[in-house]
Amino acid sequence: MLIKKRKQQKKFKSPICGFLIDVVKTKDFGIVKAENIGVTGKHYHKKITEVYHLLSGELTLEIKEKGKKEKKIELKSGDVLVLQPFDIHKIIKASSKNELIVTCVPDWREDDEIRVK
Repeated sequence: MLIKKRKQQKKFKSPICGFLIDVVKTKDFGIVKAENIGVTGKHYHKKITEVYHLLSGELTLEIKEKGKKEKKIELKSGDVLVLQPFDIHKIIKASSKNELIVTCVPDWREDDEIRVK
């Protein structure tokens, strides 16, 4: 069992996504919370599968799955999106108030976040 109280959750800065709250971090997975996330840089991950669970607000993403054409995805409160390794993605529009939980398997690492121009 693992319990992590709110006061134990630390804020950190991702070079692409801005400030995030480190909710849970283990060797197998990580959970972060983004509050009022905005536009992000285009990037992908070599090893990480990301699960986005939008708790409130709206987000629009551009996503290019490996071997497919780029498409726009709109997420609304309660929606879940699973991004596989090598899925190029970017938040292109966000409501001014939003809460996003991102689960990373394995845990997020800066050296696995590959920028794309």
